[in-house]
Amino acid sequence: MTEKIHPAYEPNLHTNDESKEAKRMAGVTTREQIMQRLENEGRSSKCENAAMYVKMHKSIIVPEYEINGSIKKQCRKGWIGDKVFTFIDDDGNIAKVDIDYEEIASIKVSEYNEVNDRQFVKEMKVYGFDISSSYDDRDYQYRVFPEIRAFRDKVKKDLEDLEVKKKKEWRF
Repeated sequence: MTEKIHPAYEPNLHTNDESKEAKRMAGVTTREQIMQRLENEGRSSKCENAAMYVKMHKSIIVPEYEINGSIKKQCRKGWIGDKVFTFIDDDGNIAKVDIDYEEIASIKVSEYNEVNDRQFVKEMKVYGFDISSSYDDRDYQYRVFPEIRAFRDKVKKDLEDLEVKKKKEWRF
Protein backbone atom coordinates (compact mmCIF):
# COMPACT_ATOMS: atom_id res chain seq x y z
CA MET A 1 0.00 0.00 0.00
CA THR A 2 1.16 3.45 -0.76
CA GLU A 3 1.05 6.09 1.93
CA LYS A 4 -1.24 8.97 1.10
CA ILE A 5 0.56 12.33 0.95
CA HIS A 6 -1.20 15.39 2.24
CA PRO A 7 -1.95 17.83 -0.61
CA ALA A 8 0.22 20.48 1.02
CA TYR A 9 3.24 18.27 0.50
CA GLU A 10 2.29 16.80 -2.85
CA PRO A 11 5.37 16.97 -5.07
CA ASN A 12 3.33 17.05 -8.28
CA LEU A 13 1.68 20.41 -7.71
CA HIS A 14 2.38 22.41 -10.84
CA THR A 15 2.26 25.99 -9.62
CA ASN A 16 3.50 27.78 -6.60
CA ASP A 17 0.00 29.21 -6.06
CA GLU A 18 -1.51 25.73 -5.83
CA SER A 19 1.15 24.75 -3.31
CA LYS A 20 0.54 27.85 -1.21
CA GLU A 21 -3.23 27.31 -1.28
CA ALA A 22 -2.88 23.67 -0.29
CA LYS A 23 -0.57 24.60 2.60
CA ARG A 24 -2.96 27.34 3.70
CA MET A 25 -5.88 24.92 3.66
CA ALA A 26 -3.86 22.37 5.64
CA GLY A 27 -2.93 24.95 8.25
CA VAL A 28 0.77 24.87 7.42
CA THR A 29 2.44 28.16 8.33
CA THR A 30 5.86 29.56 7.76
CA ARG A 31 8.26 30.53 10.53
CA GLU A 32 7.70 34.20 9.69
CA GLN A 33 3.94 33.81 10.09
CA ILE A 34 4.38 32.10 13.44
CA MET A 35 6.76 34.81 14.69
CA GLN A 36 4.38 37.55 13.51
CA ARG A 37 1.44 35.87 15.27
CA LEU A 38 3.43 35.56 18.51
CA GLU A 39 4.43 39.22 18.34
CA ASN A 40 0.84 40.33 17.73
CA GLU A 41 -0.53 38.15 20.54
CA GLY A 42 2.10 39.48 22.94
CA ARG A 43 1.28 43.09 22.13
CA SER A 44 -2.47 42.83 22.16
CA SER A 45 -3.05 40.68 25.19
CA LYS A 46 -3.52 42.21 28.60
CA CYS A 47 -2.92 40.43 31.85
CA GLU A 48 -6.22 39.42 33.39
CA ASN A 49 -5.37 40.74 36.86
CA ALA A 50 -2.69 42.52 38.88
CA ALA A 51 -1.19 39.30 40.27
CA MET A 52 -0.61 37.89 36.79
CA TYR A 53 0.93 41.20 35.72
CA VAL A 54 3.34 41.11 38.66
CA LYS A 55 4.26 37.51 37.99
CA MET A 56 5.03 38.26 34.34
CA HIS A 57 6.82 41.58 34.79
CA LYS A 58 8.76 41.38 38.06
CA SER A 59 12.49 41.86 38.07
CA ILE A 60 14.72 40.89 40.98
CA ILE A 61 16.78 43.82 42.18
CA VAL A 62 18.46 42.03 45.11
CA PRO A 63 18.66 38.21 45.26
CA GLU A 64 17.84 36.57 48.58
CA TYR A 65 21.37 35.32 49.20
CA GLU A 66 22.58 38.95 49.26
CA ILE A 67 20.06 40.06 51.89
CA ASN A 68 21.02 40.17 55.55
CA GLY A 69 18.64 39.93 58.47
CA SER A 70 14.97 39.25 58.73
CA ILE A 71 13.89 41.24 55.68
CA LYS A 72 13.78 38.20 53.41
CA LYS A 73 11.36 36.47 55.80
CA GLN A 74 8.76 39.19 55.20
CA CYS A 75 7.40 37.67 52.01
CA ARG A 76 4.72 39.62 50.16
CA LYS A 77 5.43 42.85 52.00
CA GLY A 78 5.96 45.86 49.82
CA TRP A 79 5.11 49.39 48.87
CA ILE A 80 3.88 51.23 45.83
CA GLY A 81 4.67 54.68 44.54
CA ASP A 82 5.19 56.45 41.22
CA LYS A 83 3.90 53.42 39.26
CA VAL A 84 6.56 51.18 40.81
CA PHE A 85 5.71 48.24 43.07
CA THR A 86 8.66 47.07 45.22
CA PHE A 87 8.23 43.95 47.35
CA ILE A 88 9.75 40.84 48.91
CA ASP A 89 8.78 37.88 46.74
CA ASP A 90 8.03 34.34 47.98
CA ASP A 91 11.69 33.33 47.57
CA GLY A 92 12.94 36.21 49.75
CA ASN A 93 14.25 38.34 46.87
CA ILE A 94 13.67 42.08 46.71
CA ALA A 95 11.79 42.58 43.45
CA LYS A 96 10.16 45.43 41.60
CA VAL A 97 7.60 45.91 38.88
CA ASP A 98 7.13 49.01 36.76
CA ILE A 99 3.35 49.17 36.50
CA ASP A 100 1.51 49.98 33.28
CA TYR A 101 -2.13 50.05 34.36
CA GLU A 102 -3.26 49.92 30.72
CA GLU A 103 -1.88 46.36 30.54
CA ILE A 104 -4.01 45.03 33.42
CA ALA A 105 -7.50 44.12 32.22
CA SER A 106 -9.12 44.06 35.67
CA ILE A 107 -8.16 47.66 36.49
CA LYS A 108 -10.44 50.39 35.28
CA VAL A 109 -7.81 52.99 34.43
CA SER A 110 -8.31 56.43 35.90
CA GLU A 111 -6.49 59.62 35.06
CA TYR A 112 -5.49 59.79 38.74
CA ASN A 113 -2.63 57.50 39.77
CA GLU A 114 -3.91 57.28 43.35
CA VAL A 115 -7.10 55.63 42.11
CA ASN A 116 -5.13 53.16 39.98
CA ASP A 117 -2.79 52.42 42.89
CA ARG A 118 -5.75 51.70 45.19
CA GLN A 119 -7.26 49.26 42.68
CA PHE A 120 -3.87 47.54 42.28
CA VAL A 121 -3.36 47.25 46.06
CA LYS A 122 -6.89 45.93 46.54
CA GLU A 123 -6.29 43.16 43.98
CA MET A 124 -2.89 42.24 45.41
CA LYS A 125 -4.21 42.03 48.98
CA VAL A 126 -6.43 39.16 47.85
CA TYR A 127 -3.19 37.25 47.18
CA GLY A 128 -1.79 37.95 50.63
CA PHE A 129 0.30 41.04 49.94
CA ASP A 130 0.78 43.69 52.63
CA ILE A 131 1.25 46.87 50.61
CA SER A 132 1.58 50.44 51.76
CA SER A 133 2.13 53.62 49.84
CA SER A 134 5.68 54.88 49.57
CA TYR A 135 4.83 57.63 52.06
CA ASP A 136 3.17 55.48 54.73
CA ASP A 137 5.83 52.97 55.68
CA ARG A 138 9.13 54.84 55.85
CA ASP A 139 10.48 52.63 58.66
CA TYR A 140 10.23 49.48 56.56
CA GLN A 141 11.75 51.22 53.56
CA TYR A 142 14.69 52.43 55.63
CA ARG A 143 15.45 48.77 56.44
CA VAL A 144 15.16 47.64 52.80
CA PHE A 145 16.93 50.51 51.01
CA PRO A 146 20.38 49.78 52.54
CA GLU A 147 20.14 46.21 51.21
CA ILE A 148 19.38 47.50 47.73
CA ARG A 149 22.14 50.11 47.92
CA ALA A 150 24.71 47.58 49.22
CA PHE A 151 23.92 45.14 46.41
CA ARG A 152 24.15 47.86 43.74
CA ASP A 153 27.49 49.00 45.18
CA LYS A 154 28.77 45.42 45.13
CA VAL A 155 27.73 44.91 41.52
CA LYS A 156 29.27 48.25 40.55
CA LYS A 157 32.56 47.32 42.25
CA ASP A 158 32.57 43.91 40.57
CA LEU A 159 32.08 45.55 37.17
CA GLU A 160 34.88 48.04 37.85
CA ASP A 161 37.20 45.19 38.92
CA LEU A 162 36.32 43.33 35.74
CA GLU A 163 37.15 46.38 33.62
CA VAL A 164 40.54 46.73 35.33
CA LYS A 165 41.21 43.03 34.79
CA LYS A 166 40.31 43.30 31.10
CA LYS A 167 42.64 46.29 30.64
CA LYS A 168 45.52 44.39 32.24
CA GLU A 169 44.92 41.32 30.04
CA TRP A 170 44.89 43.23 26.76
CA ARG A 171 48.38 44.49 26.21
CA PHE A 172 49.38 45.65 22.78
